[in-house]
Amino acid sequence: METKEIIVRKALEKFLRNGYDCTSMNMIADEVGITKPAIYHHFESKESLAESVIAYFEEKVTAWTRGQHSKFTTFDEYLRFVITSIPVFDRIECMLLDVEPTEEFTMGFNDLCGALARDSGKIRMEIDRIFKQTQRFLHSAIAKAQAEKIVRDDVDPETLAITLHGIVEGMSVLHKFDCESDHDEQVEKIYQALHTLLKPHATEES
Repeated sequence: METKEIIVRKALEKFLRNGYDCTSMNMIADEVGITKPAIYHHFESKESLAESVIAYFEEKVTAWTRGQHSKFTTFDEYLRFVITSIPVFDRIECMLLDVEPTEEFTMGFNDLCGALARDSGKIRMEIDRIFKQTQRFLHSAIAKAQAEKIVRDDVDPETLAITLHGIVEGMSVLHKFDCESDHDEQVEKIYQALHTLLKPHATEES
């Protein structure tokens, strides 16, 4: 692993444990085992390092998603993948840092993104770009499924793409506060409901 990636991973870990504002470049340097000037060799500022954390998130999630895509061939499998990915995004920081879900942090990655976006217009726009890219990918899969008569043709692909994205992000937030429900059961019920709603009517299939 290159020094720059090590710095980004350690910065992410410190941000999640201490909060962005309470994490100094010195703290990150100590964690990596290098000097603060060595960090500035790679990143011109703490905000620049935070931007790289967001880029690292995009890179890791994109690689994971592509790996998952190779496992399914139908839209139904794809829809199940989208919905069953909710638990992964509940604790996305564990995937990013390759740690067990039992690992404890002061905040989750989504909380960190919210904090960074409030303080940096550039980071806010970058996160928005990533979200819109996700929605475009969903839109494309939905439109393809409609052309193949797998999804009802009276469903607007753009609206459905935003809805699916919202379900994944929204359930990730709800699960932070819901300690009593069976989250796996919730996910399965959401998938089944969407599968039923999106299935073409008999007249469309014929």
